[in-house]
Amino acid sequence: MDLVYLAGLAMLALAVGGLLALSGRLATKDQPTTHAMEKQQ
Repeated sequence: MDLVYLAGLAMLALAVGGLLALSGRLATKDQPTTHAMEKQQ
């Protein structure tokens, strides 16, 4: 395991976690935004 590889995985995990937390907050505020995001994906 390379240190740079582990650092990359950690940053990726933090980014994914941040996006999930942000989308979760948006979902609690108003539902239509999440549906629009799902359609884009």
